[in-house]
Amino acid sequence: MHGQHQDLTIERNLVREDVGAADPGCWGIAVDTGYSEAESFTNVVIRGNVVRNVGNMAIGTSSWRNAAAGEAQARLPFCSIPG
Repeated sequence: MHGQHQDLTIERNLVREDVGAADPGCWGIAVDTGYSEAESFTNVVIRGNVVRNVGNMAIGTSSWRNAAAGEAQARLPFCSIPG
């Protein structure tokens, strides 16, 4: 997700790719910056999600204010879950 958002909840989702199907450009859940325009995320909650075999980052985050990252499961050969 990109842009400017507030009061965002991403909860109880299964995000998956078949083993070997995802390339390094595939991401699981991303609430982060990536464009040249202003981006910010306020009151964000990501919890109770399962992310499997997505190819790159399971859960990517940046530019958050008043956020909570809850319990998540990630099953990837190479995985990074920023805190």
